Amino acid sequence: MTLRWPVSLKKSIPAFEIKLQKSTRLTLLLMLVFGFAFLSCWLNGLTSEVKTVLSLALFIYLLRTFSTIRWLDRGCSRIRCNADGYWQLIDDKGGSIRCSLCATSAILGPFVFLHFVSKKKRLARVLLRDSMSSEDNRRLRMTLTLYGEQLMAVKG
Repeated sequence: MTLRWPVSLKKSIPAFEIKLQKSTRLTLLLMLVFGFAFLSCWLNGLTSEVKTVLSLALFIYLLRTFSTIRWLDRGCSRIRCNADGYWQLIDDKGGSIRCSLCATSAILGPFVFLHFVSKKKRLARVLLRDSMSSEDNRRLRMTLTLYGEQLMAVKG
């Protein structure tokens, strides 16, 4: 006679905490993408007025993007995954926001896209390998791979 586990039995989610670091690779990647976009504004057959307007629009978008990234990174120094499936974003002063992980979160190659939703707002984080220690990176990737569906089913 074989024993079968009930289908509704859920895996136990391990609690862990990630200490975040500033990612120089992500900053360099964004600068490279904007550099290519700026070059494409000038290396085409459009008139110089249109090229100038495109360059100005790209420059404004660049400033907006980097200020948004700086604003998002400011304060959030740690991410904690709790055993109940909820996440906490912890700032430098010890305050935290309790969130749940959205289904749009994904691991794509070296990138980890984390989308959180709290009672008040939606938050997004893009992490690379240099955004955390190698042990934290391994733990986060393993948890998202093994417990991803269960983590994304938690509603805040």
